Amino acid sequence: MYLDVLLPVRAPAPWLSETLIGLRNQTRKDWTLLGVIHESSLSTAVEILEFFPGAQIIEVSDEFTLPQSLSAGIESSTAEYIARIDSDDVPLPTRFEIQSAYLDEAPEVALVTSPIELIDENGHSLGFSHRHPTGDLRKNLLRKNVIAHPAVMFRREAIMAVGGYSLDALHGEDYELWLRLAAGQQELHTLEEPLTQYRLHDKQITATRAMNSSGRQAIRSARRRLGQELGVSQVSVAALNLLWTVRQQGRALMRSDG
Repeated sequence: MYLDVLLPVRAPAPWLSETLIGLRNQTRKDWTLLGVIHESSLSTAVEILEFFPGAQIIEVSDEFTLPQSLSAGIESSTAEYIARIDSDDVPLPTRFEIQSAYLDEAPEVALVTSPIELIDENGHSLGFSHRHPTGDLRKNLLRKNVIAHPAVMFRREAIMAVGGYSLDALHGEDYELWLRLAAGQQELHTLEEPLTQYRLHDKQITATRAMNSSGRQAIRSARRRLGQELGVSQVSVAALNLLWTVRQQGRALMRSDG
């Protein structure tokens, strides 16, 4: 199989149908949907199979964290490429066609992403995110996460080669993985055209869950390795770590106050 689409789902998933419509509208059709669903959320499998009868449903324990669920999906995949999407976001129609064509033409690139269009709970556009620089992302990742998780397509083999998602980096599993991928001399690239609608709402993990200390430590360690690979002084990397940690702690305080 050429491409798998990795979709973790935990109920309630009020925007799942919009995600599935976006997937159905893809101009590239030769892919398989992998729905990773918690035990108590299996009712969502019915909706997925109504849209995609050939989807592979992977049942996981309710105790599974997001990195555990994503790891289960990757382990079940046999495709060359994996595209990520979440059940509150919407892939634009040409996303899979454009991203897979880019990876076909650039075998040195392990991951490709793009800017995102921000939408609200009702699907209304809030504009485009400008945090995503174009070109190679490795130096930009030293400062902060510049890759939107549900907007990526990556080579499965490259992700497996660096150990996949870390179970220690809960709520920061994507950033920590991108840092390790970049430190392993893998090229990461972003296209200029937005290809995913990213929904902002008060129930999303980034708005409700703070990263724990083990996650912050895993990211600091991965950032140090990337800094060494890029020839950046450890003093500079330590300063970047400090600035990033202060931002994370500030966000955690805002969440606890909310």
